[in-house]
Amino acid sequence: MVSIQKKVEEYINQRNSIKDCFKKGVINYSALSRKILTQLKLKEQNFDAVLIACRRYADQLKHRDNENKVMRLLRKSQIKTRSKVCRFVFHNNTEITVPPLHLIQGDKSITAIFTKDQYILIKENYENDILDERKDLAEIIITSPQEVDTTLGITSFLSNILSDAGINFLTVLGSYREDVFILENKDLAKALEILNKII
Repeated sequence: MVSIQKKVEEYINQRNSIKDCFKKGVINYSALSRKILTQLKLKEQNFDAVLIACRRYADQLKHRDNENKVMRLLRKSQIKTRSKVCRFVFHNNTEITVPPLHLIQGDKSITAIFTKDQYILIKENYENDILDERKDLAEIIITSPQEVDTTLGITSFLSNILSDAGINFLTVLGSYREDVFILENKDLAKALEILNKII
């Protein structure tokens, strides 16, 4: 027996005008549900199920449409990598005079990314200020076109694709058109293989 969700999806898929209204967010779900009930000869008691099915399918279409937009934008992006970097986490009142590659100022701490060559210098000069440290890391920088600033979900999309492949990020940061992922050196090749398929 075909479920109501499936019947609703089939009905909508045959009517592009309804799908366009879903994507634009200009539709009366109650009116549409009543119309579907009548045209598919469903019982009145199925109204709530049809209404929920319509809303759920509209959400799926919006998500799919946004994902396509994200993919189109990522195909215009560029990837740059840097291996042999290290990450230090300092007390939030630490005055860092050695120029880092990246710096994140938090309420409780400061996270800074340095080159491997700076590792000993940081260890020696900030020994009492270091809360945590990691070496043998790499960074992936994805630079996207200017539209990235107004496109929903780019960082989330990239994070999900990589984490689904078992890649762990130690730090993720963004700056205007750039998304930066800090990960272990051992995961760099695998991450690039995945990203090169979509970028």
